[in-house]
Amino acid sequence: MTQAELVARTTVSSKPYLSWMENGRAHAGRSEHFPSIAAALNLPVEEIKRFNPNLVLQVTQIGDGGANQEYITMPVYNMAAASYPQLNDAEPLEGMTIPVHASDFKSSTQLLRVCGHYMAKSNSEGILDRDVVAVDTNDVTVHPGRVYVVCVAGDGCTVKRARKLGDEIWLFSDNPDQDSYAPFKPDAASVFGRVYKVYRVPDVEL
Repeated sequence: MTQAELVARTTVSSKPYLSWMENGRAHAGRSEHFPSIAAALNLPVEEIKRFNPNLVLQVTQIGDGGANQEYITMPVYNMAAASYPQLNDAEPLEGMTIPVHASDFKSSTQLLRVCGHYMAKSNSEGILDRDVVAVDTNDVTVHPGRVYVVCVAGDGCTVKRARKLGDEIWLFSDNPDQDSYAPFKPDAASVFGRVYKVYRVPDVEL
């Protein structure tokens, strides 16, 4: 298959961008175009997992009033706290997957279930305990006021609004009780990715 043929069969915009992937200048597995490339090349599951081990290419067609909508089924991981960072493993929650609408899907996305209430604005608003957040792991540049999953060395990961002051990352809660949940600066932290969607899903047996 030529580059032109592959571009025509996928969402890749141009042959030069495809060449960047082929030459290793862009990570194919993390590209938002990877699902269409995998489908066009009929990649086996083993190859898909080699490029992006977190990607699940299970597409579900859901009919609604005669219109079909595509959803990508993705696993949910249990590794983010809405309170202060805490240690937990990065294993997927057994039996828990979320159907993500195709328009919201990015191959760099990871779904994390959160715990704690420090990002809750009220009992029904904000990021609540047991919500699932979609995190773009390619978006790690801190922009003031946006919500990120931040990994704190020795403690674990937390969901917070972030602001960078010089080389230091400060983390802020959305909880209105700012006396109890004041901003704090971790000694050492790295950004895992930006939260771009929140799913409120029914509880499952864990």
